[in-house]
Amino acid sequence: MLNVDVALVDHFIIFSKFIRELINCKINLWYGIGIDNIIVNSAQAKEIKVANVPDYCIEEVSENSIALEEKKRLVGVEVYNQVKCIDHDIENCVKIGTPKRGNEVFIFKELSEADFIVATGNLEFHYFAGYSGGAKAVAPGVCGRETIANNHKYFLEPGIKAGAIQGNPVREEIGEMVGIDFMVNAVLNSNKKIVKIVAGDLTKAHREGAKYINDLFRVEIDELADIVITSPGGYPKDIDLYQTHKAMENASLAVKTGGILIVVGECVDGLGEGKFADALNGKLSPQELIEELKKNFILGVIKHLELQKFI
Repeated sequence: MLNVDVALVDHFIIFSKFIRELINCKINLWYGIGIDNIIVNSAQAKEIKVANVPDYCIEEVSENSIALEEKKRLVGVEVYNQVKCIDHDIENCVKIGTPKRGNEVFIFKELSEADFIVATGNLEFHYFAGYSGGAKAVAPGVCGRETIANNHKYFLEPGIKAGAIQGNPVREEIGEMVGIDFMVNAVLNSNKKIVKIVAGDLTKAHREGAKYINDLFRVEIDELADIVITSPGGYPKDIDLYQTHKAMENASLAVKTGGILIVVGECVDGLGEGKFADALNGKLSPQELIEELKKNFILGVIKHLELQKFI
């Protein structure tokens, strides 16, 4: 048994077995960007808070506050001592408007009172929002739970794929949700080193970054293949099926209809996210699942629906 109060994690993966052996641990702090290497479900089962797990799931991002020392490390001690640093509180959101698609926008009250909003983050392909970065720092970053879920319902509509902006309802709506005055986004290479920074007008700077990503990472193919073999890229991106599924989305763009898609992932923690695992073990057909999601949208469940198209 491990008797610690706080677990500080760098690149070491925190498996469920390790978490179960923690006795008094209250916080798992992960200091890094772009990698999910703490099994959030197992930590929550022991009421252990997890800090800094970007884009893993609404519940984790919205409800786990980043601990004091982690805040200082993220922004730097000098900035922290001069600038008020606060966490998003998903229970303290106010309505600011309704975009043309009808999704009521609730954002963190503190942000709604700001005189000037600067969005920061990294830019990369996103398998259903087209690209990360830009307005995503605010929506879903500091939105209310219903606003996030309603935006992600567009996952069921056409136009949802990596590298798509125009005609992508998820990306188009988040650009309309909140008035962002300035943005700064970094583009990282495969070694997590900054290779470009875009800044300025929300739309113009984001599109410039997206074009750079296309030039750097996008590959043109002459024809669709009968068989495609893919991998998420190893640990920790293949930690479970929930995460491994993302590699299938990108690779599916290169395979013929009715072709074979082979994905190689270790999936040491099994199926992964709780709602996703529950859906996989359920008995609803894909069409029944779509109808259920239209009535009661649950983020983890939508990945099960996406997985069905590869089976």
